[in-house]
Order: sequence, then C-alpha cells, then structure tokens
Amino acid sequence: MQDLIERLQAATEGSRELDAEIHCAITGRITHSAMPKGFTMVDQGDMAKNSRAARSEFIHKNRGPAPHYSTSLDAAVSLATDRVVSWSIGDSPGGPTAWVLLDDGTEINGFPDLGKGTPAICACIAFLQARHTQGEG
Repeated sequence: MQDLIERLQAATEGSRELDAEIHCAITGRITHSAMPKGFTMVDQGDMAKNSRAARSEFIHKNRGPAPHYSTSLDAAVSLATDRVVSWSIGDSPGGPTAWVLLDDGTEINGFPDLGKGTPAICACIAFLQARHTQGEG
C-alpha cells in the first residue's frame, strides 16, 4: 500500500491506471494488460493471468471498471472506512490538501509532492494512509 501512496504523492493528475491500482489494493481484485485501462477483475488464480481468459466472456461478469478514485472527489471519499470520524479536503497556497481524523484520535494528512496533485488525489492519499494505519493493506 505504501508504494501506491508514494505513486499518488508523485502524480500530477489522476488516471485510470491509478484508479485500477487503488481498487485492487482495497478489494483484492487484480488488473491485467489485456483488459481496458481502469478495469479490474476477481482474482481467479492462474486463469486470470492468461490474456485470453482476461478478455473472455466466461469471466466477463467478474470484471468491470474501477471507480474514478483519482479524478472524482465522490469516488475518493468512498475510500473512507467506518473508523474515519471527520475529514476535510481543501486548497492552500501550496496546493491541495486532505486531512482525516480516526476514531482513536489519529490525524492523517494527505499531501502530494509540493505543487503536484489534485484534491481527489489528496483525498485518496489521506484515506489510503488511514487504511494503511488501520492495518488494511
């Protein structure tokens, strides 16, 4: 999860690839180069690694597009767990920021690298850091 957070911190804009990585990190789903960008599917072991199987109708119902986490605030906020008691997303002179408060009093800030990122990416960073702090991922 920390590698994903670092990629988000370095990102200047959201992408379907980031969305798929986030979705895989929180759901256990996988992505495959044979699928359209931003798609994930249920991990079905070796069969899922076969590029023909990744495109097949047999597993079509087990795949689909990831939410637009890195470009939509609504989707990014859906990453919050029930342990999040308060959060804030804003814009400061240094760029967008996000802040999360957990039920145990832990505060988490979602800052991208200086001058980079978007409010949705900052929210993703903060909520994923909260999940990581809670031992999820």
